[in-house]
Parts: sequence; C-alpha cells; structure tokens
Amino acid sequence: MTAKTAPHVLVVDDEPDLREVIAEGLRAVGFRVSCANDASDARQAIDQGDLIDVAIIDVVMPGELGGSLAEHVHSLGVPIVLISGNPDAMDQEVLERIHCVRVAKPFQTEEITRAVRDAMASAGVLSDRAEPARMTGDAS
Repeated sequence: MTAKTAPHVLVVDDEPDLREVIAEGLRAVGFRVSCANDASDARQAIDQGDLIDVAIIDVVMPGELGGSLAEHVHSLGVPIVLISGNPDAMDQEVLERIHCVRVAKPFQTEEITRAVRDAMASAGVLSDRAEPARMTGDAS
C-alpha cells in the first residue's frame, strides 16, 4: 500500500446487521472495509491476498471461535479489535498472547472507531495512511 491509502479494516461477525452497521460507520469516516461472516470466510479472504490494516473480530461465532482467528491474524502482524457481548467468553491465555483492543457489545460507533484507531496506532499503521475523519453515532 502507498502513502495516503485509506486504511483497510476486515470486520468478522456472524451477525449481519451488526457487521453492516460497523462497516457503514467505518466507511463514513474514510476507512476501506471488507466483511466476513465467520472465521472461515476471513481466513479465505486473507489467504487470497486481501491485505488488511486491522481486523475487528467477534469472539463468539459458529465454527471457529474468534480467539483462534485472532491468534492467526496476530501472527500475520495485523492489529486486532475483539468485540463480544460476553466479556468472559475470551480465553485469558489468548489475550495474554496477543495485543488487542477489546470492545464490549453493545457499543457506540465512535467507540469502535476509537478502538480501530487505537489498535492501528499501537501497531504504527496510521503513520503512512490517510487519517480518517471523526464520527459519532450508535451501533448496538
């Protein structure tokens, strides 16, 4: 990616309405967004060379759980935002192995945007990207 390219976010959540609200909110402030239904779809996108700057991953999904996907994405050097309606659902050992930002559902859209910015900033991703604008609103 070149300088001033909009940061690319992969949103992985099995709830289509929430996934779309997150995607629309991030697009509204300048992020490029791709979506995946589950871990399998996310892995397929990544394996096909879909380069991402940050991943938003739901912790509890059918099939492969978000923690396993998060470890894989982390191993690729991609910053992670974990989202969950159940704060106890995440394996503490996984959390200790990966650096991530956690956001509890329900959340405001500005919370998820801030979490994406924080995850990217901690990994130095925003240093050569266009800075998306600020946003406000709800995503619950």
